[in-house]
Amino acid sequence: MQRRFNYTNRKRIKKNDLSFTIIENEQGRPKFFADINLDNYDLPSDASVWVEAYDRNALMRFPFGSVENPQCDTSTTLSDFEGTDSYYFRVKVVDIEHRSRLVAAADSVSPVRHDDDDQTAKSLLRVATRDLGPVPWELEYQVADHPLLVINNRIDAGKSLARSNQFFQAIVLPAVLEQILRRILLEEQYNPSAEPDADDMWKEGWLEFAGSLPGNARLPSDQEIPREDRNQWIEDARKSFCRETNAINKVRSELKELD
Repeated sequence: MQRRFNYTNRKRIKKNDLSFTIIENEQGRPKFFADINLDNYDLPSDASVWVEAYDRNALMRFPFGSVENPQCDTSTTLSDFEGTDSYYFRVKVVDIEHRSRLVAAADSVSPVRHDDDDQTAKSLLRVATRDLGPVPWELEYQVADHPLLVINNRIDAGKSLARSNQFFQAIVLPAVLEQILRRILLEEQYNPSAEPDADDMWKEGWLEFAGSLPGNARLPSDQEIPREDRNQWIEDARKSFCRETNAINKVRSELKELD
C-alpha cells in the first residue's frame, strides 16, 4: 500500500549519521545492513523509521522499527534490482500519531560494498546494464545527479567491461571522464568549495580525482573560474588520465600491435 506523508517542517538527517553496507547473500543477491543514528535530532522515540532502496526502475521499502530502536526484523535482500549496483538509500522518520507526519529524512545515500578495498570510499562511477537499442553505452545522471555508466545489456560482458576490459577502459573511460567534468564545470558552472553541500559531494569527488592526476593541478576552492580555464583544465585532465592509464598501449595490445 502506498503511504502518504506530510512533509511539513521535517528535519534533515545528516549523511554522516547513516551507513549502508552491501554484501551478497548465499544466492549472490545484494543484501544491506544499516547503521542509523538518530540521537541528535530530538525526534519522538516511538516515531516509525523507514528505509527505501531505489534506482530509476525500482523501489523497495523496509520497516526499520522506531527512533528508539532503528532495526529491521525482515529480510533486507534487494531482490527487485536487476543488472545494476546503482541503487541509493533514503531514510524517513514518520510520526504515525500525527497524520503520518514526516519529521525527518535523508536522501541519495550511497552504500559501501563489503568487498571494497576502502570501506569508507564511495564509488565515483556506478555501472548498470539496460537495453539501449543500437547504442553501446551512455551516461545518465538519475539520482541526485550522480553519474551512472549504462552498458547495453546485449553485450554479454556487461558491467565487467568497465572493471576489467582494458580495451573498453582505454577507449571509453577518457570520454566518460570528460563528459562528467564538462557537466560539472561547464553545464552546471559549479565552483569547487571548501565546505560543499552534501548533494555536491559527488562533484567534489570527481574534481579531486581529476586534480590528483599526474601533470594536472587541483582547482582553487571558493573562486570564480573563467570558462576558458575550465575548458583547458578538462582537456588537461583527459590527457593526464590517458597517460596515467597507459591508454595507447592498452589499445595497441588489444589490436596485437605490441609484441
